[in-house]
Amino acid sequence: MTFYRVHLDRGRNAYWAMEEESEELYESAQVLLDPETGSFTEEASERLEYVGSALLVMDRVTLDPPWRGYGLAAVLACEAITRLMADCRAIACSPGITDISSQRLMDRSEWERVNAKIT
Repeated sequence: MTFYRVHLDRGRNAYWAMEEESEELYESAQVLLDPETGSFTEEASERLEYVGSALLVMDRVTLDPPWRGYGLAAVLACEAITRLMADCRAIACSPGITDISSQRLMDRSEWERVNAKIT
């Protein structure tokens, strides 16, 4: 599992820091943060209670192949979020398939089935 705790109140513009780190983090920043201030956009702020100043981004959860298909990724991710979320105003992730090397996902119908399950 890979998580990032993004501090929005530490002087550096979090929007641009996320852009520098990775494309995936930048996608989250584009949705949630104002590029001028590095803080939550007005729209995001209106939807969030003020309980902290950080943003927790779940970047990646990967299970070894024998453990896949049992719903463990979601359970483990929820447990990790619960432990890491202190002082975070929001938790973000972009669900999707990151391991496309699996031969079983070469079949279009299997790809669509897995994506539907994630959705």
